[in-house]
Amino acid sequence: MKDSDKSDSRKLSDLIKESNITMQDLAEVLNYNRATIRVRKKNPELYTILEIVTLAKMLKKTPTAVVKIILREMNESAGDVDKEDD
Repeated sequence: MKDSDKSDSRKLSDLIKESNITMQDLAEVLNYNRATIRVRKKNPELYTILEIVTLAKMLKKTPTAVVKIILREMNESAGDVDKEDD
């Protein structure tokens, strides 16, 4: 119904790209190496509360919005498990 609902359909990785945040920036802020960031990118359910709050600040979103995005991605990926068996 709302136009703002359309923006909620974006993935967390898309929001990060749109914010011009590089993996290196993300790794430095979250104090991780880039390999760990790649794992988080593929498995957003692994983010901790502190990481979610940090991401929310970086993306200028509320932590609740970030959690909703992560939950939606988890629900979408549950159906795609067979496709990503590589």
